[in-house]
Amino acid sequence: MTSLNSYAPGNTVTLQGTFTDVATGALVDPTTIVCRTRDPAYNEVTYSGVAVARVSTGVYQTVVTPVLPGTWWYRFEGTGGVVAAAEFKFEVKPSIFTAA
Repeated sequence: MTSLNSYAPGNTVTLQGTFTDVATGALVDPTTIVCRTRDPAYNEVTYSGVAVARVSTGVYQTVVTPVLPGTWWYRFEGTGGVVAAAEFKFEVKPSIFTAA
């Protein structure tokens, strides 16, 4: 069983997407990268451009600060030279100190 990473509301969370060549397994850079998040109330935010940082070849990150408790989803999408997508999720725990 895989457990979800969980965070307290208001913590910054670094989301990461990795892109590889299907044939060789080598890390590769798509032409365009987008990261989309969806909170537990199904509100969606799209990050692109400078909001998605290239860490190294094929590795990209964006930082979010979730406050709404529940399961958050995120998706990295690459287009152009590499077309790929992957989805992940994490948990934001309820807090007695913050209102949802």
